[in-house]
Amino acid sequence: MSREFMDISFFEVDKNLQGALDQLEKIRRYCDAIWPSIEGLPAKKGQRGLGWYDELVETMVQVATLLGVGTSTDARGSPVPGATPFIALVREVEKLFPAEARSKTASTCARRIERSRKRLRAAQQTRVFEISES
Repeated sequence: MSREFMDISFFEVDKNLQGALDQLEKIRRYCDAIWPSIEGLPAKKGQRGLGWYDELVETMVQVATLLGVGTSTDARGSPVPGATPFIALVREVEKLFPAEARSKTASTCARRIERSRKRLRAAQQTRVFEISES
């Protein structure tokens, strides 16, 4: 064991690893839940509709919140150019998708996320407006 971890008991390490494994299991369940909506993506080339991406972003925000990961896409000052922990998380999940459905770069992913957030906010405002008119 490295000197850095000499004062940590095996019980604490086991507890921390179990917590991480539990969170990964939650991510797997979320991925399993969204898989049916993305597995039928056509293999055509070019820009495809990204309406399904809104659901992905909404789900990934929930997952990130459960994991205690911030959901910012503002990568200024990030040690990894163009990436934040949230963008990295979304890109990791995107690796499960067909290559054509993945973001090619972290900045592309950030733009997709922000466009989806904008649509989600607009939809939320529309729902609130419709409820208030009732």
